[in-house]
Amino acid sequence: MPLPLIVKWIKQTGEHHPPHQRVTHIGGRAGQIAWEHALPLAVEYVEKNTFTYFVAIAGQWQTLEIGRTAHGDKYLQLALEEDGLEKLLSLAPKSDPASPQPPEAQSARSVQNQT
Repeated sequence: MPLPLIVKWIKQTGEHHPPHQRVTHIGGRAGQIAWEHALPLAVEYVEKNTFTYFVAIAGQWQTLEIGRTAHGDKYLQLALEEDGLEKLLSLAPKSDPASPQPPEAQSARSVQNQT
């Protein structure tokens, strides 16, 4: 069973890249531990059922899944959403260390009860 992680922020490149190439990292907090996964590693974790990533959009928990371009490139998007990639890109950018940190991630049990 994969470990659930709540995505609080993304790192992305400039808009000169295609949308599926803009997200380079996702991250959040699990208790007192901040985590950050590069996109290729996050895709691998989803494929291997190591982690399941969740995002809160408009008060609803949504799962990140792997999308594929016409050329077979893999990226993360919100499950069952036509504009899932655009919604992911709308997450808060990663803040610098001097900025306030996002609230602590909920426990795995809380996430499972809300999905």
